[in-house]
Amino acid sequence: MNRRIAPLKLSTDDLRNEDFGSHLGRFFFNTPDFDYEPTIRHLKTIDQLNIQSHSTDAPKGLSPIWQVRFEYHGFNFFVETNHHGATSSFFVSDVNCPDGFLVGLLKIFGQIGPLTWEQPIR
Repeated sequence: MNRRIAPLKLSTDDLRNEDFGSHLGRFFFNTPDFDYEPTIRHLKTIDQLNIQSHSTDAPKGLSPIWQVRFEYHGFNFFVETNHHGATSSFFVSDVNCPDGFLVGLLKIFGQIGPLTWEQPIR
């Protein structure tokens, strides 16, 4: 089931809790992709958010693929589009990062564009 909700109404019930191991950490959210350049511009304006790396690739005939790694309040995050450019997936390296903090980060992304996601199975 897909839901669309205003970012201010997000709750910890909207998060996923899938451990992708030491390379990616916890997969906690996915949504239709954000545009690369506006996303990077917006993240650069957020206090205490330090972009570590970002890149984009546009294979011939496919939607652009992009990713960004950043540190925010001592936690390391990774956001990437999939190979079809259809969704952005959110990961945090520390699987014990508090859910309330993750919701706060998603609200920052909600300032860029709407958040739509598949309801996690509980």
